[in-house]
Order: sequence, then C-alpha cells, then structure tokens
Amino acid sequence: METAPGRVERLYKPANLHLVAEMPEDSAQEVAAAFFNRWITVGVSKDAPADFEAVLRSVHGLAPLETAHVKKLYETLAKLDAERGWVNRRDYQFTPTLFYALAEALSSAKQSDDGWRSGGEQGYRRWLLSAFAREARRLVGARLSPDASATAIPDCERFERVLKIVLGVKQLPASDTALRLEDKGLLALAGAAPVAKTAEALPLAQAARESGVAVTSEFAKAFAFLARADALGKASALVGETGAGKTSVAEMWAKLTGRRFYKYQSHAGSELGDLTVDVEQEESGEFKKRVREFYDQLRKGHVVIDIDEANVAPWVLWALEPVLRGERRVYPMFPEEPPFDIGEGVQVILTFNPERYAGRNKIDPRLMDSLLVAWVGAPSPEE
Repeated sequence: METAPGRVERLYKPANLHLVAEMPEDSAQEVAAAFFNRWITVGVSKDAPADFEAVLRSVHGLAPLETAHVKKLYETLAKLDAERGWVNRRDYQFTPTLFYALAEALSSAKQSDDGWRSGGEQGYRRWLLSAFAREARRLVGARLSPDASATAIPDCERFERVLKIVLGVKQLPASDTALRLEDKGLLALAGAAPVAKTAEALPLAQAARESGVAVTSEFAKAFAFLARADALGKASALVGETGAGKTSVAEMWAKLTGRRFYKYQSHAGSELGDLTVDVEQEESGEFKKRVREFYDQLRKGHVVIDIDEANVAPWVLWALEPVLRGERRVYPMFPEEPPFDIGEGVQVILTFNPERYAGRNKIDPRLMDSLLVAWVGAPSPEE
C-alpha cells in the first residue's frame, strides 16, 4: 500500500481482520477504483458486539447457541478484566483473537465428533455443554496462573464459576485431559483432540523413557492443549515455574508426533540474526552470508520448534512474527534474500518463566495476541 507519495509499505492482513469500506453513495461501486483514487477509509472495529457475533457465525460457522456461549464468555471475561477481578491480571490477555480460536476449536470438535447429531435437541445441548467446557478450559482457562491470594478467589476457580454462568448449569462436566492410545501405544487422542502424527511417531511409554520424564497430569493437560493448537495451526506458549517441565513437554511432543525437535535458547545477547540471516567473516577476510538453522528448519518442515526462555530476549520474536500469525510464506529480513514457503508440519512453541523472574521481560502484546497460551504447573506431591 502506498502510504505516502513514493513510500510503499507491505501490510499484513490477519485472517480475523475484516475491512470495512466507507464511500459516498454516488461514488464508483468498485472497491479497486476507490483504492486507486485514495478516498477510501479502511478501519477495523474490535468493540462492536454485532461485528464479533457476525464473525463467529459467518466466518466460523457457529450455530446460534454456540455463538451465544462464546460471545457471553468473551464479554464476561472482558468485564472481569476491566474491573481488575483477576489475581494475576498482568499475566493475561483476552482479545477477540483468542475467542475466534475457541470458535474454530468448537467447529473442529463438531466435525470430528458426531455425538451432537443424536438425541435431538437435548442430545445436542448435552454435547455442546461437554465440548464447550472442554475447549474453553483448554484454550482460555489454560492460561490462568494458579498463584493465589489470601484474600481473593483463585483465578482458576473464578474461571470455573464464569463457565457455569455462561452455560447456565450448577455442575460442569469433569475436565477431560485423558491420553487415549492406539494398539501399538501411539497417542491417538489427547483430551478428545485427535493427534496428527507421522510414521516416525514413538509410543507414549518409549517417548517418556527417552525423554527421562514421567507423564504427569500437567503433561497430559499440556499435550491436549498442544494437540488442539496443532490442529488449529496456531503457535503456542507454555508458561510455568522453573522445573515444571515446559521444555520436556515440547521435546516429548515432537517424539509423540514423529517430528524433529529444534530448540533455540534465548539469552540476553540474542539478536534477530540468530534466527534469520547474518554475515560472517571467513579466514580469508571475505564476508559470507549465513542462513541460520531456524530458517532451515522452517523450510524442511515436520519439526517442533521451541524458543526457550523466550521472554529473556523478546525482541528476537519479531523475526517469528509472520510465523506466529500463521503465514505460510517468509520474507527474510536480509537484502536480496528470496522469500520461501514454510514446510508442512511445523509447530512453534515458546517456553518461558513468568515475567516476575529476574531478567525476564514483557513480550509485546501484539505478538502474544497470535499465540495460544497455557500454564504448566509443577507435579503434585503424589506424582
């Protein structure tokens, strides 16, 4: 788009961004002509409930009751956020993008499970109660920190109360994070979400043994979260205390799905060139372009990429911005480096400690808006 005479900028349009053109009634009818004559106004409305509801129904294909549930959950959580009702408020981000992902997850669950077709209206309502609670917990409630205050309701408990209000029930279905295996021990379902895998996938027991970990309830919950994020084609973030097993979850997930595992360890001296393209000087004194392994992994595909300690150097995450947003083509930030297509089966996971840790920084909300986020807790004393 030419934003000023002689100045051209490349703008990206997220899938959930909808453009509205405002033109005089007596003007030309073609939008192309409007752009050419530079009198078109392009804007995005994020606050109009009617727009939000229309996107849920027209873009994501939700039925009226499903739309009402998603809209009510969004509005209730937004109100809680505005009233500072959360104990760990600064750790969360509830934007329309998150609820569009929830809508997409509901549509996906509806396609993979025909249970909603049987039992008439009552059967559909029972299915929706279970599916909505499961997906809302997995994608929205998963980001809530268990850190509690002595004087306030814990955030996780408050979210459960909100779910009851949204669904109009006194008792919610039990959380479903069970791992269901095929005959050969391969992971088939994680929390009712199908697990896409290649022929190189390892059985659950073998993957745990090779990773040197036990599959705790927190690991099972994280696998269910990653399975849905992978199905939606969304990048994700695993947040938790040191030793919770965030990196182990990502590494084991690669084994369970039969993909390579690549980890980039962020540090205070990380630069954009560490992930993209930079220049190195050879012994002869000549300078040579060097394409970093991260780009190679994106090209090859079939890989789980872990950006570890991502909030130690959050500025390098801008190199991932098109990938986090779901684009399939990368335009390298390097002169004359040609664009390339991302290979199939790439899943990007950010792992990091809470911002309160020393040396951790805030990740730009514009980047976080593209991510699905889940808290990984420590194992229970019994585990």
